[in-house]
Amino acid sequence: MGTENQNFTVSPRTTVLSFHSDSFHSVADMGTTPPNHGVFARLVPTNIAAMSLFSRAVECMTMENDEYHLLFVDDKESSLEPPNLDSSLDSRLQGEMEDEIGISDYVTQQVKNKGSFLLSFEAPLLQPTRGWSLGLGKDGSLYRDVDFMLGWHHGPSSQHVAPVHLHLRFNRRSGILLLIAAGDKPVELFIEQDGWISLQRVEQRALYQPINLIRLGEYRFDLVYALPQGKNQINDYLAGKHEFFHEKLETQIPKKFPWLIPSETYSILGHVLSYNTLTYGGFGWISNGIDIITGDPVAIKEISIKKGHGASISGIQAIQREIEIGVSLKDCKHVAPTLRAWCEHNRYAYCGGENEKVYLTSPLGLRDFDSLDFAQLQHSKDRLRLARGTLLGLAEIHSQGIIHRDIQTKNLLVMSLEPPTGVIIDFGKATKAKWAENTYIGPKHTLAPEVWGTTGYTNKIDIWSWAYAITMKLGYRVPRDNPPIQPERAKAMRHYLTDLAGRSGSLLVGLINLLLRMLQVEPGDRPTAEEALRAKCWDPVMEDDEPRDEETTPRVKRRRIDAEASREIQETRKMAPTPLQPVVANQDQDQFAGLITTQKLSSSVYRRLLQPKSNDV
Repeated sequence: MGTENQNFTVSPRTTVLSFHSDSFHSVADMGTTPPNHGVFARLVPTNIAAMSLFSRAVECMTMENDEYHLLFVDDKESSLEPPNLDSSLDSRLQGEMEDEIGISDYVTQQVKNKGSFLLSFEAPLLQPTRGWSLGLGKDGSLYRDVDFMLGWHHGPSSQHVAPVHLHLRFNRRSGILLLIAAGDKPVELFIEQDGWISLQRVEQRALYQPINLIRLGEYRFDLVYALPQGKNQINDYLAGKHEFFHEKLETQIPKKFPWLIPSETYSILGHVLSYNTLTYGGFGWISNGIDIITGDPVAIKEISIKKGHGASISGIQAIQREIEIGVSLKDCKHVAPTLRAWCEHNRYAYCGGENEKVYLTSPLGLRDFDSLDFAQLQHSKDRLRLARGTLLGLAEIHSQGIIHRDIQTKNLLVMSLEPPTGVIIDFGKATKAKWAENTYIGPKHTLAPEVWGTTGYTNKIDIWSWAYAITMKLGYRVPRDNPPIQPERAKAMRHYLTDLAGRSGSLLVGLINLLLRMLQVEPGDRPTAEEALRAKCWDPVMEDDEPRDEETTPRVKRRRIDAEASREIQETRKMAPTPLQPVVANQDQDQFAGLITTQKLSSSVYRRLLQPKSNDV
């Protein structure tokens, strides 16, 4: 084996290939790499059958000088300390090892190679985008199409393990590791709240637990994270993960999302992991989290229904309407739809409890427009791309007969900056109607004048509010007292835009002209969202395959454009009064404390978790 003294030397005459950016690289080119360097997790065989299978596979790798697969093997017993596990975990696994007591010591002494498979940020991978693959291997395929090999060329193979049985792959958006069933045989995973679940081909789950129990038929493996401790270890871990995402996955590590490092503490809400509270308001709380099934980062909206405290039937109907509208938009590309909705009893949406909590999830973005500094956007066209994305979202919801009624900078979301992608979020005040008259909708200062009239309003109020939001990002501000729009202020706002256009470059002038058309007092004078999308101002960013402006603009000219854009924003800041602060209803945090239970695992249960079932031998 190549793990003597924690060093591994690859023979210069051996060429081992891995896929990366459509090219091949030899392991020999990678130099000498300690096998534990960059290791963030181990896949450890934990019952006698798995230990024997692992030992036999390692023995055959060694005999055949299979240097590629040996890169992923540590044939020494793992020195990882088990994480802190909570003894409150139920006893479904109690006594799984009873039939092995008295014989396990004898049998494990006969296992020649004890150890584990290594998951390292620095190891070469056959297909980095696929992740680490485990199975018996396919004859005739490059490296038998697996990284963690459990088979051998000669001798019997296991009926419980497929040639490629599973993949372990990072979710690119959240950074969490996923288990994906890949073969014609199931993979079993132990989930705290569900017990053992069976995953069929292409089904997946996030591996969020410090120790993740996996079964392939009679074989038991545990994926154990090496939890970084202290500032230096955490920095090393993040640096390794950043390099893996950049070099192997050719993307950026999701810095703002919650699962950058394995966490021992989390809250489980249905099938979602909840991490940090982001904000709150009169509706309840919003936190960030991860969907356990997909691994995607999500925003979790928690709504408290208090029937005994004056909540009306209309309020409950509004929540049901929000869920119905949000779910109906799941196929829209420029909207953040409702992905899941459930109540505290794990039933769909609201189930009629006297006092009840309801949870909604939607895709988690980078930040909203309210916290986005346009001056910090690197390229002058990015402002147009973000604004156009949200206008496309407005066109999508209007095409389905929906009036949003709460378009503001907080409800325009940046999903990505590379490429710049903006979407519309939050349908708590939306309605599916051609005409409405309810005035208990978005912040007063953002609403169109006809909202306060006597004849009702149409979706043209969203056109006004969208233009108002973009105008605010260009520096316009209103007083702090959140007043409804008046003719004088509407006139002053248009005057502000006209003055700004006289000091702006051509890219911004086109957008300002569109905003002036959208901020007309008479609804009939405003364009529809579809008409607004046909405005000339979008021409520079209409083609999806158009080269970025930094690639097509000469260096000196580009610097001048960017400096010009920066000056425009700085000038508008100097002229603008203090930003308006939205009014947020006070909330009693204790009312939300009932459902959330922090899951902590302790060492006493860890020993119980490692015990295999009696029929696992």
